[in-house]
Amino acid sequence: MIVYIIRHGIAVDVGQQGVRTDAGRMLSEEGRTRTRQAAEGLKAIGVRPAAVWSSPLVRAVQTAEIMARELGAGVAVEKTDAMLPGSDPAELIVELARSGVSSVAVVGHMPHVSDVASRMLAHRDTVTLVFKKAGAAAIEFDGKPAEGAGWLLWLLQPKALRTLGC
Repeated sequence: MIVYIIRHGIAVDVGQQGVRTDAGRMLSEEGRTRTRQAAEGLKAIGVRPAAVWSSPLVRAVQTAEIMARELGAGVAVEKTDAMLPGSDPAELIVELARSGVSSVAVVGHMPHVSDVASRMLAHRDTVTLVFKKAGAAAIEFDGKPAEGAGWLLWLLQPKALRTLGC
């Protein structure tokens, strides 16, 4: 299985555009544009996930929807609480192992996406990967995902992804 871990795109701040809570923060116009461009870069390097999962927070769902559309996944975005900030990364790994999909893009938030990657790579939270907004990493497993059983294929920041998509 290959897991593509993606951080949500640039979002508006609480208090802007009528947003009252952190959970309600939506992608800004710039965030939508840059996320689409990052998705084009992912598509250019052959990323075609069989499934797209997202944190239920608005900015993550919007990012996941852009990714699903641009990557030609042809699937509806599935929301999972296992991608919420502060959730235990082990919950996501268990969900992935049970899913039976060959590849999945998961969209979430910093530092949770870094914690998920760390748990997949090192079986603990000792690896810190920095994901800028709309940045992505690919982690591969030989078989079902398990803590500490993955290896990092790549980590690409959004600027590099946008360049690849041109």
